[in-house]
Amino acid sequence: MNGIKDERIATVDLLRGFALLGILLVNMPGFYSPSIYMDSFEDTHSKIYMVIDILGQGSFYPIFATLFGFGFMKIFQTSFKNNVAFTPLFSRRLFLLLCIGCVHAFVIWYGDILILYAVCGFFLLFFQEARGRTFLYWGGALFIIPSIIMILLLIVASFSKAESNAVGVVQPLIDSSISAYRDGSIAEIFSQRFLDWYYINNIGTFPLLFLSVFPFFLIGAFLAKEKGFERIKENVLFIKYVCMICFFAFLFFKVLPYLIGFNVATDFMQDSVGGPLGAIFYITLFMLYGEKIPRFAAQPLQSAGRMALTNYIAQSVVCTLLFYNYGLGFYGNVTVMEGFLLALGFFVVQCIGSSIILKRYSRGPLEHLLRSFTYRGMKNEKNAVGK
Repeated sequence: MNGIKDERIATVDLLRGFALLGILLVNMPGFYSPSIYMDSFEDTHSKIYMVIDILGQGSFYPIFATLFGFGFMKIFQTSFKNNVAFTPLFSRRLFLLLCIGCVHAFVIWYGDILILYAVCGFFLLFFQEARGRTFLYWGGALFIIPSIIMILLLIVASFSKAESNAVGVVQPLIDSSISAYRDGSIAEIFSQRFLDWYYINNIGTFPLLFLSVFPFFLIGAFLAKEKGFERIKENVLFIKYVCMICFFAFLFFKVLPYLIGFNVATDFMQDSVGGPLGAIFYITLFMLYGEKIPRFAAQPLQSAGRMALTNYIAQSVVCTLLFYNYGLGFYGNVTVMEGFLLALGFFVVQCIGSSIILKRYSRGPLEHLLRSFTYRGMKNEKNAVGK
């Protein structure tokens, strides 16, 4: 058991904890309001909204996607070293992740990301024996080329009048969400939850959703293949250059809509280009300075990161109990500032709780379930990477 624990990389757990906080801050409006249907620009007067929008929106799920790809390659390397068939092993892991995601999406909260990760994860199996740079080239190409095409198409679309007709279309959806989550029965909430999930996840949106995570799976696999987190000192100058370039590009795309106005093109550039560039900035920033974070702050953050799956689901459970009608019913009655403070307070509780749990157990409950199912019936489970 200690051998597994020693193989953990502190920077990776710090990043998971940091991304977990960011995900909660970004997701919070989706817990207490029908934010997926509302004009994404209507709260720009709020300074808190603006800070989260610039520094957080679209930046944290690519971090998790990168770490997902990193874990994929680490498991493959360990399986190869121990002469274990990797494809059935990783397929079991993805299957259980898909099951957890389905429960999360349809029973707890519609804004699930696990289903997408599990489905897209199967495509990683085609790359399991690829060279390190192959992961980087494919990841870069799948991010850059579609982004350029989408920007050009949306710049053209921004000159049309189609956007102005959107308000009348989504208003009934907003009213339906408020009616169901704040005042509806469990059956009505269940029905609305499925409609909200399908609004985001359908055949039409899947290509864009796939391209929002899969390139970062590949980049994460590249980092594992090339020992990016273990060889930081050897590549510190290059990492600094990447960090600096991505920082300025990240801020440019994120601030752009506030400078020239919001439309479909600048909205896409802000979240789908600026957000991922922000993820790369945060990753490289933690690579450079993660070890310098004081222990009193780093240890709780690492603990939360080690239990990222459990904490992610717990965030949805607690928030829906706070806001939905079968709980305290505060849906639609929470301000941006109140949501922000609730998110910070709950994350502090999660950090403390994770630290306490990990003093007694080696991993969180869902992490234990995922690991046990993945390595079910295998004699050399003890040699596997505890991700």
